[in-house]
Amino acid sequence: MKTVQQFILIGLVLSIVVGNRSQAAGDRIVVVEAGTRNYHLTSDIIGDTIIVGTNAHMGAARVYVRSGKNWKERVELLPGGVFAPDEVERDTPAFGTSVALTAPHELASPDYAIVGAPRDNPATAGSAHIFNVRGRTWKRQARIVAADAAKGDGFGWAVGIERNVAVVGAHLNDSSLGSAYVFVRSGTQWRQKQKLVPGDLARTNEFGRALVIHEGVIAVGAPNHTHSGVRFTGAVYVFVRDGDTWVQQTKLTAPDAASADNFGAALAMSGKTLIVGAPKVDAKGKKDSGA
Repeated sequence: MKTVQQFILIGLVLSIVVGNRSQAAGDRIVVVEAGTRNYHLTSDIIGDTIIVGTNAHMGAARVYVRSGKNWKERVELLPGGVFAPDEVERDTPAFGTSVALTAPHELASPDYAIVGAPRDNPATAGSAHIFNVRGRTWKRQARIVAADAAKGDGFGWAVGIERNVAVVGAHLNDSSLGSAYVFVRSGTQWRQKQKLVPGDLARTNEFGRALVIHEGVIAVGAPNHTHSGVRFTGAVYVFVRDGDTWVQQTKLTAPDAASADNFGAALAMSGKTLIVGAPKVDAKGKKDSGA
């Protein structure tokens, strides 16, 4: 279980562009990529383990484990074997754009990780990669794709995992209407169980750009959703499990919604509390300061 304090700790992950290495010092992790600008950095944390993804170049996800006051890199997860060198040169797979961890119970260390690659070759529909953790050894268990994959879907831009359930967002699916896919593990096999698409979505809503799964509840953001005739205010859809399927329980919008707020662009959940980010909110007189 992730606590609010743990979500705040994720904010200590910083990116700088000066070399070609990673380092951990004190309570701050610095990920360094040589000659790279405008790359995406994401992270997740469970207990004493942090995973940090970066989609620079071919992409990678680095796992850090806390020892005393220091965070030390344990392993670097790569899409090795999936992408041929010539494919990477033509179209970066963006492996590491999204990452998530899960543990078998609250006090345990992570036993699975998922990493998104939304520009996976050759069809560029996207993929997600699931790694199994056994002690100090991390091995890739599966590469998952959408059953109805289409070029440019962005499958893997957002990912979530909880025990034997993985959720992957494809926010550009169907002319950016968006969707989210639920996969369930049986043994070592991950199979698509369901495709989540709310009935009131419209093109460009980008449902699936952000998501989270916690205690069986799935929340998915649609930051470009139009609410009460106002464009791009954003919305969050909450799904609960009913037997072997997930059904929509509610739809959340901001009470002070304004145009282009992008409510639902970021999500986090702990217990019965859901935190929703709206990065384009104008707050205290400052344009796009966020909330």
